Amino acid sequence: MDLMPGVKSINATRLNDIFEIYGLKQLITDPTRTTPFSSTLMYLCVTNAPLKITNAGIIELSISNHVLVYMTHKVHYKQIGSHFAQIRNMKNFNRE
Repeated sequence: MDLMPGVKSINATRLNDIFEIYGLKQLITDPTRTTPFSSTLMYLCVTNAPLKITNAGIIELSISNHVLVYMTHKVHYKQIGSHFAQIRNMKNFNRE
């Protein structure tokens, strides 16, 4: 199946309809498989929260005509209270 913009197929249309029904967004727009004769978008990164995604894209690999697809998710850490670490000074450590 090819989801490149402008490519018409019944399966791609059905999948895009499912994305729309469930509020999903496909983040990859570049071809994920390229040959001398064609380019297709067949590997996807789909999310229901695109604002939580910091980056999505492809990395071309020289060993194949397929690419690596990735996306990174925002991470938020909340500090709860104060955390202290107890440290021992081992400068004058005596094993005995």
